[in-house]
Amino acid sequence: MIYADPLEIKTFPAKMAEDLVATLDTNRETQQVLIAPVAQIGNRGQVLWFYLGARENPQSTLDHLDMLSGSLQSFAEPQNMVSPAHPSRGNKAGPISYEGTQVGNWVSYSVPQITELHGAYEWTVQQTKTVTYRVGALYNGVKAIYGINWTELSTLQSQIGGERPISWMGISCPLSETQKMKEQLLAEIECQNLSLNVMTLQDLGRMLIGDFDRFEKMSDYYAPVMLLVAVIIVLVNAITLTIARRKELALLRILGFSIYEIQVMFVLECFITSLIGGFIGTFIAIMMALGYTSSISVSWYPFAITMVTTTVIGGISSLVLSKGNLASTLRNPMGE
Repeated sequence: MIYADPLEIKTFPAKMAEDLVATLDTNRETQQVLIAPVAQIGNRGQVLWFYLGARENPQSTLDHLDMLSGSLQSFAEPQNMVSPAHPSRGNKAGPISYEGTQVGNWVSYSVPQITELHGAYEWTVQQTKTVTYRVGALYNGVKAIYGINWTELSTLQSQIGGERPISWMGISCPLSETQKMKEQLLAEIECQNLSLNVMTLQDLGRMLIGDFDRFEKMSDYYAPVMLLVAVIIVLVNAITLTIARRKELALLRILGFSIYEIQVMFVLECFITSLIGGFIGTFIAIMMALGYTSSISVSWYPFAITMVTTTVIGGISSLVLSKGNLASTLRNPMGE
């Protein structure tokens, strides 16, 4: 895992980002995050740098973490933090964090202060403040993208100076609208001549995953394959119904149904069956999207293609149903 130089993580006033979000057409839910470098003196006198992260309402915004010991409810008390730990590292008292701490331990850090230089916030290593945090819980650092300590945003902001400094602000947005929102925000940043940048999930993916472009291209090939499978399933179902139920549908002729009515009935049956299957599949896709991206942005293209294909195949199959006279159909229901 590659970490950036802690002192290279820049901060800026939260109001700057809040004013930008206010220029958007619609109200968006946001999440402010602050990453601060903190230092400790090691056993051999060396300076060890760590990350201390802070979020708004961490009790709910960090609920995706796999907790090994303690609870996120510990944030209800001031000066508490949660730390990463390895699930196999522990003793009789419980898991041990990467820094060698356990739930209930107090940890002291030296936090650089923020100074304003040429209109921008910079870390001042020459000016540090000693802060103390209590380890309220430990989470599985193996399952986290970056295993860092987390605390309450307002607590950390009050310790480093500046006007409510943050490292970035996340904005909720459907995946289909991210590029449009990015362009809108970049235009406003350029207009106001701000030293900020905007990144989408796709941009972050390209930074974190070297083969992200190849990954995106692979999805272009998966979509046609999935559509082909869906079409084949519809074809098989329609043809199976056509062959297996010729006698049953022919009996409807005896009851007085016209050929047209039988054709419409068969097409509706295929359509309703595909509609139910399509809704179930789309619902599962929406639930997965909510779980992974907290968004219901799913493609309805396969669903629409399946419905159109079902209608067309059902209509063609209904012509096969009505082919031949009633007597021959009853004698030979399989059409052999």
